[in-house]
Amino acid sequence: SGVHVITDVDAKGWIVGSDRSIEWVNILYKNKKEMFNNPVLINRRYVYALRDNVVELPDNVFHSVVLFGNDCSFQKVEVSTDNVEVLKQKELKLWSAALAGDALNADDINTIYESLKDKMEFKKKLVAKKKVKTKKQIA
Repeated sequence: SGVHVITDVDAKGWIVGSDRSIEWVNILYKNKKEMFNNPVLINRRYVYALRDNVVELPDNVFHSVVLFGNDCSFQKVEVSTDNVEVLKQKELKLWSAALAGDALNADDINTIYESLKDKMEFKKKLVAKKKVKTKKQIA
């Protein structure tokens, strides 16, 4: 259905913001307010960077998704930009099931992969091994 660029936002409390503002507000307990950079604008930069590194594709193929945790509440979130979604994690499954259309064919997907594969970096998650004390170390 397209190229979906997802930004995950870790926020709790009430969320207030617009896709056109520079900052959004996270209102916490006792009206404590925390400002944070507009995640729609941040994700838009990611989409532009991705577009610059892949072959020519129409703009309508790229979709921006801002994903918040379930511990927040959208009090006043305004998004009027096309191809932008602001969702909570619990809405992701329903949203993805509703995606329709074949904006990309198998050749498009392979071409995108080939143009990005040298730029991808996967890091192994390191898990610290817990040191177990032996009887000799305890004594």
